Amino acid sequence: MARVKLSLILLSIIATQALAQLSQTIELYSERDCRGRKVIFSERYVEDLGVFGWNDVAKSASVTGAWILYEHAFFNQGSNSATEYIANKPCTNLGYVPEKVSSLRFAGDKRNYLINSVTLYKSRYFQEEEEFTSGDLPHLSLQQQASFIITGNAGWTFYDSANFQGNSICVYPPSSASSDPYFVHDMDQMLNIPTNSIRSIKFGCV
Repeated sequence: MARVKLSLILLSIIATQALAQLSQTIELYSERDCRGRKVIFSERYVEDLGVFGWNDVAKSASVTGAWILYEHAFFNQGSNSATEYIANKPCTNLGYVPEKVSSLRFAGDKRNYLINSVTLYKSRYFQEEEEFTSGDLPHLSLQQQASFIITGNAGWTFYDSANFQGNSICVYPPSSASSDPYFVHDMDQMLNIPTNSIRSIKFGCV
């Protein structure tokens, strides 16, 4: 009996460690090549890095999951400014927003970046308001959409009417073998899905 209990405890520890390795985590560094001062954010959005003394500081990052970095606070709300999106990089030097990052957030499930999900954004390049789903969504609250991010390796069907009615299009990640998310920074230009046209979403392709 003692061996059984010990085995269960060990399995629980292993499972906890495995889940921790899949959680959405970002490390920001004050210098290139992931050197200098460091700050870590895990499973949380940061609307204003200035609160932590990190506004316009980061030059490089180490990322687990899918993260978007913004030039201004509150995810570039109302500003349509620079963004940089990164997925599963042990270390990367920022190319678009070095020493300009003011807010950041992840896309997908916070505890497991491999879970199938869609996150839609009001503006191109994943800016401003968002709406997240990991399953069927018969009615979108976000009526304006210009970009989206898919996590996992499954396809999704987008409809131009509520309750899975009207015209539809199936969107699959480019590679079902990859664990990286599918970043569609401009759904009109990249996939010919008209801006602000999505009204419901169904998991899988029908």
